[in-house]
Amino acid sequence: MNKTFMPRSNKRKKRRRINQMIYIMFILAFLLLISLILLIIKNNTSLNEETVSEIEEENYEHEEIVVTESKDEIKEDSDKEPIDEKHEEDVAAYFVEYVEPSDENVLEAYIRPWEPIGTNQEEPHTIDTNEKSDDYKEIMKAIARETHLKQNELIEWAIDQEDDKSVITTVSDKDEEQILRIYLTWITEKGWKITKVEELFENDKK
Repeated sequence: MNKTFMPRSNKRKKRRRINQMIYIMFILAFLLLISLILLIIKNNTSLNEETVSEIEEENYEHEEIVVTESKDEIKEDSDKEPIDEKHEEDVAAYFVEYVEPSDENVLEAYIRPWEPIGTNQEEPHTIDTNEKSDDYKEIMKAIARETHLKQNELIEWAIDQEDDKSVITTVSDKDEEQILRIYLTWITEKGWKITKVEELFENDKK
């Protein structure tokens, strides 16, 4: 039986063609992969741009709402009535005028346009500084209202009657970090009114 043999040159040509086909297929597959990657990147970029655009639009709409509300608020404020006289009186109540100290133990002395504390006592009024009296309670209430001392922490060291309508009190906080000499006058049917406050260096009624 005769066998047919393929020349070596033909074998090389056939192997070369196969290698070329494999190389071409590899190139095509690589180009396809690159195309897919570029397509994915393009789609992601497009989505990101749309998202950023939506966020910017939402922020812009929010800013418009805020501005609109601010304009409305400004309009409402402009429609309000001007400050009344009562408010002006309250502001004026914080006016402080420093005056001459009464002695060397006074750090500073000042007056303000204080108002009477109010009272339920009947006229004619007679001063009674007993601790259980209405005068004592109203004097302490006036001091607590018009100073930084809290009524439940306020210590009374002395109440000296100056005349039939005036008293001078010496008070402090619990730690005696603030010691005050306070002058009060009885206002008919309106109660006790502070007329002057002196902050002391030392407690001279201890």
